Amino acid sequence: MAKSLKKIKALKLRQSGMSIKEIASTIGISRSTASVWCREVVLSKSQKEKLFQKMVLAGHKGRMMGAEANKQKKLDILNTAREQAIKEIGVLSKRDILMLSLGLYWGEGSKDNQGRFVFVNSDPFAILLIINWLKIILDVKKESLRPQLYINSQHKKREDVVINFWSKKLKIPKIQFRKTIFITVPHKKIYANYETYMGVLHLTVSKGSVIKYKTMAFLDVIQKHVQKL
Repeated sequence: MAKSLKKIKALKLRQSGMSIKEIASTIGISRSTASVWCREVVLSKSQKEKLFQKMVLAGHKGRMMGAEANKQKKLDILNTAREQAIKEIGVLSKRDILMLSLGLYWGEGSKDNQGRFVFVNSDPFAILLIINWLKIILDVKKESLRPQLYINSQHKKREDVVINFWSKKLKIPKIQFRKTIFITVPHKKIYANYETYMGVLHLTVSKGSVIKYKTMAFLDVIQKHVQKL
């Protein structure tokens, strides 16, 4: 198409309310050329409004596509990381369980001079790891475990729900649970996680003074090794 014919077509398209970008794409010219050719065309108010709406929709679509691309990128990274983690970790050995559990107890367990083994956490997997460590490494019978729940007083009506949750997760009969402790807070705000709140579990061992002393001995040895690093 000759340049003059392209210009005439560009002007007609612009007069119909088409955007510079669309004109350039339709005729096969650069945006700058389309802009120069059509700069004297005055668009009506309704045409300007339509172009504006197109820009908004295009921007929204672009953001949605960008968000979807970022989401997929994140999933790809997570999947790759998970595959690498499975390969590198392999099967947990007794030593792995020992060291992981000691790390957890160091952060969340009682370390006072009293002979009472207490581990505190709200994560069932952390509690399960400690239970398996007690069973596999320290030869503690599951019947000796005494879980106790600390629950916000706002959730008093949900006590049975919370106990059932932990009993099922830990595979410990409800009869082994100590009496629930209800914690009163000054404000009465109801949070969005009301139905998923499961309190904090304190895991103790009946007549567990020997277990506590062994645990503290393990931690003492680790601390000495840390000092040498």
